[in-house]
Order: sequence, then structure tokens, then C-alpha cells
Amino acid sequence: MLYVGSMTILGGYPTSASGTEHVLTGNEVVRAYFDEHALAWRERYFRDDFDSGSFRDRLVAGVDLLTEQEVGGRVLDAGCGTGVSTQVLTERGFEAFGCDFSMEMCREAREVTSPTLGARIFACDLEASPIKGGAFAGVLMLGVLGFTDDPDRVLDEVHRVLAPGGVLVISSAQRGLLVERVCDWVSFIPQTLYLAAKSLQAGRRVDRWEGTGFYGRNLVYHHPRVFDRLLEEHGFRKVAFRSVNFGIPHFMERTLLPDVVNVWLSRTFAKLAQRPGFNWLDAHARHYVLCVVKS
Repeated sequence: MLYVGSMTILGGYPTSASGTEHVLTGNEVVRAYFDEHALAWRERYFRDDFDSGSFRDRLVAGVDLLTEQEVGGRVLDAGCGTGVSTQVLTERGFEAFGCDFSMEMCREAREVTSPTLGARIFACDLEASPIKGGAFAGVLMLGVLGFTDDPDRVLDEVHRVLAPGGVLVISSAQRGLLVERVCDWVSFIPQTLYLAAKSLQAGRRVDRWEGTGFYGRNLVYHHPRVFDRLLEEHGFRKVAFRSVNFGIPHFMERTLLPDVVNVWLSRTFAKLAQRPGFNWLDAHARHYVLCVVKS
């Protein structure tokens, strides 16, 4: 097992001199949440619902981008969670390592990954990485940056651990989904009347976005153009992108179609976004998966 404790870096392989489990500084609220929900995240990729399909599509898009760039050498799955993505990287032929700042996530990851990968999952805070500079030819970082305290520092660290010409595949989240925006417009008047009636009944203003929960409080959303500039400012050059999850058709918060149709519709928009003249669609998907090269 590889842990972050008293660190020793041998040939780019993070190892622990003390063997004690200790993670460097980071967002304690986010870490506590993922520690508590590690098992749920392990199961999330294997359900049949729309959200699980969206996470699987994001993972496939990220690994496809690394494959297309013909990345050779070690690949770091930064913020590997329960190790599903690390395992997929290995199955695609990459020499994959996974790290996460949640100890519980790391424990789940060691169970998910194959026996030959067990020693390649280690605990690490990306805001204070102990990894040797230039140790990796590629980095996969999906659904991570929006939860970090200091995204600029994280991107600098990722730039540092990548070898010259190394490839980073990273995702950001955004709010304005194409399908859901259209449905919101259609639902606007009846939705407004419904909320007004609820507010009157409750004796206070009732807002549609009440109770957005953990993600509403802790996840930072980025528009693709802003995200592109952020990566460019940190020494990366854009190569390609994928868009995933364009939303679910609804009327007044009620889903209109079965999940299998919603998944098909979202994937159709994702394919369309790759065609010339339709790149603007990337600003209307939940997950923007960006492939960049270290300048």
C-alpha cells in the first residue's frame, strides 16, 4: 500500500517511510463528505439511472481523449475516488496510478482495482502534492477541480508532475443545460404560479432551488470559455474536448421520458457538439471534458 505520511519519492513512485495514514491540508468539509459517501460513489457508476449513465459517459470520454493522444508511460488518476476510473485506465493498457485525499475513497479503490493495482492507490492532497516533478506522462482529473480550495495551486501542481509535453484530461461542471433550459422556459409561467401558491401556503417565499445540498454549497461551476482560459493561464494548450449530459426533459420538475431515452438524447447532443459549427453546444452540457497539453 502507498500512503502519504513522511514522504519518500523513489523514481516518481510515492512511498511512505513511516507507513502512517496522513493526508495533507485541504477542504475538510469536502473530504468528510466523500469519506462518508465512499460506498455510495463506488456503486454510482453501476446503476441504470440517468445520472450514473452520465458519470460513465464522462469517464469514457476522458479515457478516450487520453487514448487518442497516444499517451505512453505512467498516468495519474488524480482524485480517483473509488478507483473505477483507475481500473478502466488499466484495462485500456495504461500504467495507471490513482490518488485521492479521502482515505475511505482510497480504501474502496483498493478493493475495486485488480490485485496487480492494489499497491498503486495512494492518499494525496493535490493542493500540496508530494509527487516527483515530471513523474507522469498523463493525468486524468474528472470532477475534482470544482471541489478544491485553491484551483490555481492544484493546476500548478498538475503542471509540475506532468512530463514535458504531457497530457491532462480534466473536467468542469456547469449549470445551464440545454434541454433543461428549454424545459424551464416552457414551464416558466405554470412554475411561477405553483411557487407563488406554495409561498402563500407556507407563509414565506419558497424558491425552486431550496435545498441544493452539498453540491450547491461546495461545487464551483465553470463556463467552458472561462475554463479554457484558466488552463491556458497555467501553461496548458487546448487539444480537444467532449461534452456530456445535456439534461433531462421535464415539465415543472417532473421528468417526461424514461431514462433510456434521456441517455440516448443526451448522447446524440454530445455527438452533435463534435461537428463543425456546433461547438457552441459545449456550453450547454453538465460536464465539459477538456484535453490539454503541457506547454
